[in-house]
Amino acid sequence: IRPTSGVARVFGIESGADPVAIHRRTGYLPGEFTLYDRLTGGQTLEYFASLRGGVDRAYQTSLIERFDLDPSRKFKEYSKGNKQKVGLVAALQHRPELLLLDEPTAGLDPLVQQSFFGVLQEASANGTTTFLSSHILGEVEKTCERVAIIRDGRLVKVDTVDALRDLAHHQVELRFVGEVPSAEFSALPGVSDVVVDDHVLRLRVTGGITPVVQAAQADMTVRSPRR
Repeated sequence: IRPTSGVARVFGIESGADPVAIHRRTGYLPGEFTLYDRLTGGQTLEYFASLRGGVDRAYQTSLIERFDLDPSRKFKEYSKGNKQKVGLVAALQHRPELLLLDEPTAGLDPLVQQSFFGVLQEASANGTTTFLSSHILGEVEKTCERVAIIRDGRLVKVDTVDALRDLAHHQVELRFVGEVPSAEFSALPGVSDVVVDDHVLRLRVTGGITPVVQAAQADMTVRSPRR
């Protein structure tokens, strides 16, 4: 996807010039997936398959099995998680070159989430590009290579996942009865911005906070740790 002079291009095609050609090569899962209540899950998938001009049946069946979906039930009978499964199969079954997924694991149980991550990794290995919207940092770390942070409808940061981890930090405040052992805490991994104010030690912790907690527990003069 490449915006040029206000014109969005996908696969080198202007979005307004030939949207059908773009849709044919794209898989999409919206944040709220609702369809025809009287159709079964299987009929819903067949409907989308026919729009694509057909799909690889063996691959479609494997997705249904890996997501543990019962395609014989009507859409209105599905739980939120099972509706999500139908949406995922519909988005993936034609092996798109581009995937657009909005909160794809919402409602899925942990085992199905793992199956989804596996399918996504396989698609990526086969050349598929995925745009995934998520508020779950662990999910982003597991599936993405680059991350964009959006605030108030505007991109405020685009960087690697490793750089995103550096943004995650804790502000910690420790109160001591006696002298503050600031040097001890400054030497801990991930600790920075150490400030001593009377008997209060304030510091910034990036990454795991366990070393700081252990050091505080070992020091009997700590009165009240705060994060």
